[in-house]
Amino acid sequence: MSRKSETEGPLRSPLFFGRVSNGEYAPSGPSWAEAAERHVLRLADERSRRLGISRRAFLQSALGTAAALETLNLAACHADPTTPSPTDHAPGHSSATGHTGGGSVAHTAHSGGTYHTGEDACDADAIRERLSGDFVMDVQTHHVDADPSAPWLQDPAAVALLSSFATSLGCPSTYECLGQAAYLQDVFVHSDTTVAVMSAIPGVPGLNAQPQWLMDETTELVNQLAASQRQLRHGKVWPELGQSERDRLGDLSDVAGFKLYTIQNAAGGLGWFLDGPEGLAFLDEMVRVGAPPLVCLHKGLSLGNPFGSPRDIGPCAVAYPQLTFVVYHSGWEIDVVEGPYDPRGGGVDRLIKTLADSGIGPGGNVYAEIGALWRNLMFAPDQAAHVLGKLLVALGPERILWGTDCIWFGSPQPLIEAFRAFEITEAFQSTYGYPALTPQIKARILGLNAAELYGVDPTAVRCTLADELAELPARWPSWREHAPPVFGPTTPRDYHHLLLRGGH
Repeated sequence: MSRKSETEGPLRSPLFFGRVSNGEYAPSGPSWAEAAERHVLRLADERSRRLGISRRAFLQSALGTAAALETLNLAACHADPTTPSPTDHAPGHSSATGHTGGGSVAHTAHSGGTYHTGEDACDADAIRERLSGDFVMDVQTHHVDADPSAPWLQDPAAVALLSSFATSLGCPSTYECLGQAAYLQDVFVHSDTTVAVMSAIPGVPGLNAQPQWLMDETTELVNQLAASQRQLRHGKVWPELGQSERDRLGDLSDVAGFKLYTIQNAAGGLGWFLDGPEGLAFLDEMVRVGAPPLVCLHKGLSLGNPFGSPRDIGPCAVAYPQLTFVVYHSGWEIDVVEGPYDPRGGGVDRLIKTLADSGIGPGGNVYAEIGALWRNLMFAPDQAAHVLGKLLVALGPERILWGTDCIWFGSPQPLIEAFRAFEITEAFQSTYGYPALTPQIKARILGLNAAELYGVDPTAVRCTLADELAELPARWPSWREHAPPVFGPTTPRDYHHLLLRGGH
């Protein structure tokens, strides 16, 4: 069997076991992360020998993803997953589920969420079929202006944040690893994403690392390369700046919607609420001028900022039935342990409460988006099951949107495959009244809901970008082949160092 060479880079699991930050929260990974990584590499060693392929080929295939998901199941078998580790069950030995390490773990003994990839861990065709699917529409993707003279490089906070990403990726002297070429490759070549929405990022006017002209340019480039519609973009607006921003609505008539950050106040201060004077004036102007009627708000991931609460969503959705509101991150907070819905709870419960108090239920004009949320809670299957379950109950399967917050987390492909394999157990369904996460519901969340919202035809014929990108060698950085799987801070210590350097 072939072994890695120095030029190939280290072997690694397809999934990074642990939390990673997009710069908006401090990560806190599970204590078993290193043991889980070792377990996946042992499975790769054993199973690649049986199949007669290299370990690298195994790990880069659906077989590698299945081994990583099996390891997550194994960790979830324990009542306290922070103490025993996946190393307690060596490959080929019986696990708590009664399955052996040589086969895929379909369900766990006491988990409310589980990953099912099939019964034979070496059946590549069956696993590939299980982890594949059709239309995927990612409503939260990003990249930065990688030009060495970009204006945002004068913003110490933005530089501190994005340089930490670039350094972890192995390109500390350039931001190409977070730029347009990397974005095209990660999202459209190395993942099953069919259509992506480039969503705006925080930052002040004139110093934004992802300015409006760049979102416009990338959208045009992707659609030209694909000879079809594979990219949309938001308009970045700052309603807190007053009339000047309201006047911009006429110049943004062709965007797919507007992205707002209430946890940042470009006029100074901690933030603002959408149901405050400037927010309501902005919504009024949207209605008056006939702007695209989609309002996307960052809610949650607030680092304690009170303006990150989604409590303003319900009242605004009732007051403006002609507008649609998308709640990015669903109000999730990194320091809240998600469980059954509690009207006094934090995190996602705050979104559910404001909707319930306002009489908004399934089929209403509010959507929940799960970017960054899924990337972190996929490693806490019970919490993931609670979040998805209570959102399905509160909003219905037609009002949850797939988003990944990539490329901050690298290619979204592992997130897509994990979601396709994820299930809410019958125990959680019967105990909490959650619906099963059926293939039909997954298909809606992964893309069909967004397609309806954005007026995209999921059945349209679209071209791939791989051949076209191959003709643009300058856009293919060589570091990409050996890059770490995630880019943001991966430990609280990394994140605090980022804050000390001026990040947010």
